Amino acid sequence: LQIRNDDGSVLVIAQSMAIVRHLSRKFNMIGDNETETIYADMYSDHILDLFLEFVKYHFNKDEQAKQELKTKFFSETLPNNFGKLEKRLANNDGRLSGSRFTYADVILNYFILINLTIRE
Repeated sequence: LQIRNDDGSVLVIAQSMAIVRHLSRKFNMIGDNETETIYADMYSDHILDLFLEFVKYHFNKDEQAKQELKTKFFSETLPNNFGKLEKRLANNDGRLSGSRFTYADVILNYFILINLTIRE
């Protein structure tokens, strides 16, 4: 991603999460303080770990292994982790970090959307 800075220089960012975090700072979608920002980072990384588990089963070429990983993902991994995320949301007015919507909430919503639409 190429971004033109206020001074006219061009910034090139290659990693997707670096892009997300940069845009989050630019559009004020991080926490209001260091603690909230750390929580946003922590929960977004937690969700990305779940996404990696999804990728392991979804793109596995061995059909038997794929089915086993898929079963474990939907019967253990998602329920265990979504339970923790749901508890956090319930205790924080529906947000993962702080008093307003952050990029961690965007990542969670995107992850949910993926899992609702690609449940082959």
